[in-house]
Amino acid sequence: MKKKILAIILALTLAAGLLSWSVFAAADHDGHELVTVSGEEATCTEPGLTEGTWCNTCGQFVSHQKYIPAVGHKEIDVPGREATCTEPGLTAGKWCTVCNMFTVNQKTIPAGHKEIDVPGKEATCTESGLTAGKWCSVCTTFTVSQKDIPAAGHTEVDVPGKEATCTEKGLTDGKWCSVCHMFTVSQKDIPATGHTEVDVPGKEATCTEKGLTDGKWCSVCHMFTVSQKDIPATGHTEVDVPGKEATCTEPGLTDGKWCSVCNMFTVNQKDIPAA
Repeated sequence: MKKKILAIILALTLAAGLLSWSVFAAADHDGHELVTVSGEEATCTEPGLTEGTWCNTCGQFVSHQKYIPAVGHKEIDVPGREATCTEPGLTAGKWCTVCNMFTVNQKTIPAGHKEIDVPGKEATCTESGLTAGKWCSVCTTFTVSQKDIPAAGHTEVDVPGKEATCTEKGLTDGKWCSVCHMFTVSQKDIPATGHTEVDVPGKEATCTEKGLTDGKWCSVCHMFTVSQKDIPATGHTEVDVPGKEATCTEPGLTDGKWCSVCNMFTVNQKDIPAA
């Protein structure tokens, strides 16, 4: 009965891994029922035990198990990896070649761009623009792409032309952009039409009235293209008209002057009464 109880205690103790490490008093080997107690190898982090011998009869160790210190890790360096703009990196670590575990864990280094702002460009009437973007100074790629902004097109206003006159050129109708201040449809010169002339007859000068030279008159702009000039009066061409003395019975006449051109007296003759 005693042997069975000891065997049960030993089995339970071995199963639980709780063998006492205390040093038992030495027992007489004679008459022992020996049982080998397996040892346990030391690991990198946990101590081990040597084999021992247990007596099922007296319930004591015949050969005690001894403590084997933990061996410690056999470390090798695990190189890290630099993070890039788009892929995370790792710190350097250490790995044990015995227990195949990290002794110094590698940590993640976050990825990330080093962004700089790229200014956009406003669209004009004739040229497309660009939105603002972002550029990575490390990987030299756009992180925020610039997008095209379509040209706005002109905002046109009508520019009225001007009719040509006889002496001044005209202009065709045009179009002007109120935004970029440029002509979208240029105005073109219309040549001056020139005068539409009609002849204006002159007038001969007389003895007492001035005359006029021939001229030309524009029927469109109602202006002289060839002005008429004054011709001075010619003055009379006088001849003497002799008078007549009065007699006892007949009146007489004073001397006079007569123009041989206009046939008019320039100095009238006056009556002289009869004597």
